[in-house]
Amino acid sequence: MNRSLTTPTTHRLGGGLAALALGLSGLAAAASPAAAQTAPVVVLGGICTDGYLDGDTVAAARRADGSAQGFAKFRYSSQCGDRITYFEGAGTAWTRRSTTLVGDVVDVAADETGAYLLYVARDTATPRLVVARRAGDGTLTRLAVLATVTAGAPLDGRGSIVTTGGRWLAVWSQYTGTPGRYELRQAGTLGGRSATAAPLSVSTPTTAASSDTHPALALGPDGQPRLLWQRSVTGGQDLLLSVGAGTSWNPATRVAAGVRISAQHPSLDVAVTDRRTFASWTAVDWTPETSGERAIVASSGGGAWSTSTPLGDSYLGTWDAHLHSVSTAVFTAFGAGDEPPGGALMASRNGSAEWVVSEAPNAVPSSIDTFGVAALVYQRSGRSTALVFSGNRLYAVTG
Repeated sequence: MNRSLTTPTTHRLGGGLAALALGLSGLAAAASPAAAQTAPVVVLGGICTDGYLDGDTVAAARRADGSAQGFAKFRYSSQCGDRITYFEGAGTAWTRRSTTLVGDVVDVAADETGAYLLYVARDTATPRLVVARRAGDGTLTRLAVLATVTAGAPLDGRGSIVTTGGRWLAVWSQYTGTPGRYELRQAGTLGGRSATAAPLSVSTPTTAASSDTHPALALGPDGQPRLLWQRSVTGGQDLLLSVGAGTSWNPATRVAAGVRISAQHPSLDVAVTDRRTFASWTAVDWTPETSGERAIVASSGGGAWSTSTPLGDSYLGTWDAHLHSVSTAVFTAFGAGDEPPGGALMASRNGSAEWVVSEAPNAVPSSIDTFGVAALVYQRSGRSTALVFSGNRLYAVTG
């Protein structure tokens, strides 16, 4: 899942998970209920209390053992400034550590060599997009400085990172110097690539691009990266997907054409198994029966893409769906609501079956500042853990 670097992209929600669960009781057509979510566990709390977290300041990734590693920066905190905090854990056991890193969290990946952080470093006068690694013993290493970030270009540096076996790949949107126009760039050591930044070259079915933004990466079981991004076209955005091929990229396919992506929740996500590829985005849906936004999950087994939304034709708005997948099943956590109160939900779907939405009897304490899903980490046996931010705290909920 990729992040922006400037304006927060959050809904201000007041009721937490329990309030939204009450609203779901009449939505039998949307999905069948699953096992209840666990009570929320505090991951980050009691630090940087004059700031707050949102979907653009927290990122996490799954380790091989099913636990999570992540980084967070509290926005507008005079106590902590731009300092980045590390956290890790699973279930009810979570720990945090301070770091020497200063800047904005963009994305996180993890493998057996450590947690890889893509972030905008703000320890100098000129912000720079940087890749750093935190090893298992806590050692922090700056692996590469990728690019400078232009002030006033809000999508500059929005990107994603993946890693396996100590090799990494980052893709991000780079401001071209022409107002409103961005291009994709890449750097990394995965698949024999170069750690020096270069424009990403890929053949696409969409021509005359005005801007390529919001890249999201995932590794397939074949070890090749999948890249999902949005391209501005007349009247909306095309969503494009390309599969890595060594040091290059295969021609992109169109996941969706001319869709209207939410400006408040523009992030994309992609997940891959040996059976299917899944993609998600938030579409604007201004019909009288809906509240304006709709989380879309698309799926393809190698042919045409099919789309669905976890809450079906519900009147509730949904947004910012985070994905994980196993075989033909997809797991997601997303924000949902019409007016405050609202909350965060988890759901799963296997193949063409109905969506199954987890019951949410335990409320994450609400905040007048921010509330939403920051990440989804698949554990095992059909259970996933969502990281939910609320004001200046981060919680873990398993469902």
